[in-house]
Amino acid sequence: MGRRPRVGIVSLVHESNTWLSAPTGIERFREFELQIGEEIRAVQAGSFTEIAGFLAGLERHGIDAVPIFHAGALPSGPITRDACDALMDLLFAELAKAGELDGVLAAPHGAGVGVGDDYRDFDGLWLTRLRQA
Repeated sequence: MGRRPRVGIVSLVHESNTWLSAPTGIERFREFELQIGEEIRAVQAGSFTEIAGFLAGLERHGIDAVPIFHAGALPSGPITRDACDALMDLLFAELAKAGELDGVLAAPHGAGVGVGDDYRDFDGLWLTRLRQA
């Protein structure tokens, strides 16, 4: 009998409002939700979130869920470049520690916007990097 499949779980959610001039820094994520590894399971399991659905569905099908990274902040202005970089650095550092995975389930918000042209589609940026990893 072979090993059970392992699927990583990552989530980075922010509803960025480009009409607001005050940007969102990393401290807003730390204040609201910034969870790593098994802390994600402890906080999110049984809630009404995508992560809870991932955890329950994987368990139901005999697949090992590997919680990796979750960050969220309340809706606010675009995310600063420093915060975008810090979030991606943390996400990909934790992904590297996760070991061999058979897949990754990702939960973006879909409205993440960073400051600057190269961060404007922040969700697209981190998801592209995730796919490449």
